[in-house]
Amino acid sequence: VKAMAAKAREEAEALKARYKELAKRHHPDANKGDKAAEERFKDISRAYALLRARIGTEARPAAG
Repeated sequence: VKAMAAKAREEAEALKARYKELAKRHHPDANKGDKAAEERFKDISRAYALLRARIGTEARPAAG
């Protein structure tokens, strides 16, 4: 169980680093208000939230 928790932490850290990189690149302020960049930024943010929730769920032991 400890190994699984450590792996989930590593995955979460890698995911966060990649999210920050993509968010910075596609942020509307960094792209002078480009609507396409704004949409990519929104997609990236939604995907990050979904993946964080999934990794967080897998890191917790099952109840019961």
